[in-house]
Amino acid sequence: MKSNLFAVLSRACCNIARDISNYVVNPKKDFSRNRKLPFVNIMRCLMLKGAEASGITLLNYFHASVDTPTESALIQQRHKLTPEAFSQTLKYFYSDTAKNNGLRILAVDGTSLEFSSNSKYSSKEYFVESKNFYQMHITAMFDLINQQYCDAVIQPIHQKNEFAAFTEMIIRQCDPNTLFVGDIGFCSYNNIANIIAKDGYFLLRCKDIHSKGIASNFNYPTDDEFDVDIDVAVVRTNKKISSSDRYIRRVGPNVQFDFLEPGSDESYNLSFRVVRFKLKTGNYECILTNLPREKYPPEEIKRLYNMRWGIETSFRHLKHAICLKYTSSYKPVFIMQEVWAALLMYNFTSFAINQSKHKKKRKFDYKANFSKALAICKQYISNFANKININIYAMIEKCLIPIRNNRCFERNKTDHARNPKGFTYRPQ
Repeated sequence: MKSNLFAVLSRACCNIARDISNYVVNPKKDFSRNRKLPFVNIMRCLMLKGAEASGITLLNYFHASVDTPTESALIQQRHKLTPEAFSQTLKYFYSDTAKNNGLRILAVDGTSLEFSSNSKYSSKEYFVESKNFYQMHITAMFDLINQQYCDAVIQPIHQKNEFAAFTEMIIRQCDPNTLFVGDIGFCSYNNIANIIAKDGYFLLRCKDIHSKGIASNFNYPTDDEFDVDIDVAVVRTNKKISSSDRYIRRVGPNVQFDFLEPGSDESYNLSFRVVRFKLKTGNYECILTNLPREKYPPEEIKRLYNMRWGIETSFRHLKHAICLKYTSSYKPVFIMQEVWAALLMYNFTSFAINQSKHKKKRKFDYKANFSKALAICKQYISNFANKININIYAMIEKCLIPIRNNRCFERNKTDHARNPKGFTYRPQ
C-alpha cells in the first residue's frame, strides 16, 4: 500500500514543531506567536529551494499570493532556529519511511561544499586562503537499500575529521543488523573497534598490502588474490606484549582509539578478514570485513562494495539536481540548515520513487529519472500545501530512463568547477 507522502513529511515536521522550544535559540520567546512562517513552512520552503533567490522560492511556495511573506521575514525566522531542528526532521522522516527486512547497508563518504561569504559572517575555520573562498565538509551516511540519507556530520573545512565523524555516526546508527561500507578514508582501528563493540558489521576498503596502510606487514599467501583471517592486538605503548597468535599494532598517543587511554599498558584484540581481489583494470583492491565467510565469500564482498557507488551518485543529485551548490546565504549556520533541507528533499524524492514502482514489463530495465521526479515532488509539496492535489505516482512512472550498467566517466576536478557561484550570476 502506497503511503500518503505529504502526511509522512508533515508528521516529521510536526514532531519538531510540537517541541520547538528544544530547537530554538531563545526557548522562552522564539516561535511563541502564530506567524505566516512556522517551522513547517520554513522546512518546506528550504526543501523547495533551488538555484534561485529565497524570495522567488517563497513566491513559488505561496503561489505568488499577495500574502506571501518577505525574504526578511524568512531570515528572521531562520535566525531563531538551530541546525538540530533540521537534522532531527531528517531522522524522523528516515525512521518513518526506511524499511529493512534484512541487513541494513549504510555507506559513508564525504564531500565539500563551497560557499560565498566574508569574515563578518564566517570564521577562519571555513576560509580556504589558497582558493579565496569558504568551504565546509559534509560526512554523510547513506542507506543503500532504501536509497536515503540517515545521518550526517557537518564540519568547517579546517576542522575536517572524517574518522571522528564516522565514529560519531557509528555510535548513533550501529546495531547488530547493520553493515557499514566505506572507502579508504574511513578505515581505522578505532572505527573497526567501535563497530565490533556494537555487534555491527563493516566492509572497509584500505590501501593495498604493498603500501603503508592498515593491511600492510601481515603474512599473506603467495597468491595475488586471497581471503585470510587476521588477529591483531592494538597497544598504546612500545612495551613488548607476549602474543604468539596475534599481530601487535601500536596506536600513537595522538591517534584516536576509544578503547585504550594514551600510555595504557593494556592491549585490545581485534579480528577481521582481509579480502584481496583483482579489478578489470588490472589493479588490486583490498577489503577489511568481519562478515562471515560462509555467507559472504569474496564474490559477494565485491558485489557489496560495488553498491557503495550509490552514495557517490547521490552526491551528484544533491549538488546538481537539488542545487545544494547554490547556497543562498553568507552565514554557515544558514547553510547548514540548507544542507539538512537538501538531504530531506533527496529522501522525499527517493521515497516517492520507491513507492511508484512501475509494473509494466519491458524489454530492458528502467528506473525513474531522478531530476524529473525531483521537479514533480517539488510541485507536489507546493501544490499540496495549497490544497491542489496531483497524482505524483502516475507522473513519476512516466519519467523513466533505461538502466545503463558498467558506464564510467572521469571526474571533473578542475578549479573552476569547485568555485562557489556568486549570488549575482545564478538562475532566477
